[in-house]
Amino acid sequence: MDSIPSFTMTNPSDSSTNGSAAATATIDELRTLILEAEQALVNAGDSADDKLVAIRDRLQSVLADSKSALGRLRKTAAEKARQADAVVRAHPYESIGIAVGVGALVGYLLSSRRR
Repeated sequence: MDSIPSFTMTNPSDSSTNGSAAATATIDELRTLILEAEQALVNAGDSADDKLVAIRDRLQSVLADSKSALGRLRKTAAEKARQADAVVRAHPYESIGIAVGVGALVGYLLSSRRR
């Protein structure tokens, strides 16, 4: 019997707060996980074992949920990127000022940690 990968579902909105790099990493990881799970289903074949059938059904349900969550995450990330782009284009000088201020604050906090 092939091993079936285990995974935990996370809320797609949680990763949107970690930035686009984290969202991209989450999307890539979820895509890989879905592909591995689908391969495990194919490898499981048509075994008559009741436990395997129950696990396969549960895994197919989780895969369907994962695919829809991935689609929602992509849609949300794209919309947030469009919104951020619109704000920056509408207020370029304010955006630069905020970026400089945040950079200075982070630099100050990091330099004070070294002492």
